[in-house]
Amino acid sequence: MLSFVFIIRSEVIQPEKARAPQYRENGVLFSFESKDAVRVYLAASFNNWALNRDGRVTNREFLMQRSGSGVWFKKVTLKPGTYAYKFVADDGRGNYQWSAD
Repeated sequence: MLSFVFIIRSEVIQPEKARAPQYRENGVLFSFESKDAVRVYLAASFNNWALNRDGRVTNREFLMQRSGSGVWFKKVTLKPGTYAYKFVADDGRGNYQWSAD
């Protein structure tokens, strides 16, 4: 009996620098540059502003990934429409800085 194994990898392209949101296959890629942040979250009208409490975001569902060049990124599947968004940088000392880009 023969069997075959197929490995399918989901490729996430890590941006070298922050850019405006980019349409990618199966989603929109958001990116934000911050070398000082310990964590960066994506807060937007499409995720109920990351369920923040008094400006603090702690839900890991909205956490962005960090590339080797210090750019934070997250790919999100969105329906066509107009959305508002901000990035929330956490410095690890309880300070959360909201930025439009």
